[in-house]
Amino acid sequence: WLEEYAECPYRFFADRLLKLETQTEGVDIKRRGTILHDVLEHFFTFQRDSKKEVSFEEAKKYCLTKFDELWNEEPLSGDRFYKIELERKKMQDMMIQILRLELIEKKPPITGLRPAHFEFEFQDVVLKGEEKEIKLRGKIDRIDVDPKAKYALIIDYKYGKMFKPGALTNGTSLQLPLYLIAVREKLGLKPLGGHLYSLLKGASSGFHHKDNMM
Repeated sequence: WLEEYAECPYRFFADRLLKLETQTEGVDIKRRGTILHDVLEHFFTFQRDSKKEVSFEEAKKYCLTKFDELWNEEPLSGDRFYKIELERKKMQDMMIQILRLELIEKKPPITGLRPAHFEFEFQDVVLKGEEKEIKLRGKIDRIDVDPKAKYALIIDYKYGKMFKPGALTNGTSLQLPLYLIAVREKLGLKPLGGHLYSLLKGASSGFHHKDNMM
């Protein structure tokens, strides 16, 4: 929310306070994000807890089944049936693309790390100012760690957005830096950096220590 406000106060006011309907091209984008996040959370949890390597075909079947379950519970809403069906196919293709990238091509955001924490909620992360303290709470989409569970990379899923280095320097990119503090304080992990994972493009971009794990 802080980053959303920093980027556009009016959009924050309309979305968060007025609760105006958020649709683009006639599709409910909030429900779209919820379904994609939930499928990825379920799969990577399944992969983490599995005692054997999960094949691409097994992962694909798992994710499509979970997708259908979530879709049947509450499908996307919109003003045109054909738009909803096109979006459904696009969402399925995005999931398969991510599975192919990470399981077949072996190209996770940072090589040597594995997905370990998903939809990690935190609260009471304190930022101390000159006059008062600010307590933060939030939810981190995914945290990848090294085999010894010492280092962590923060990953935030986005539909299409990629990381822009300039947003860090001008102070509008707040989410990832604050998540790094939360992971250090709440999980005791050493943060390597943070990435935005574009589900549409099947690629992550962000900042991390140039030597990764030192």
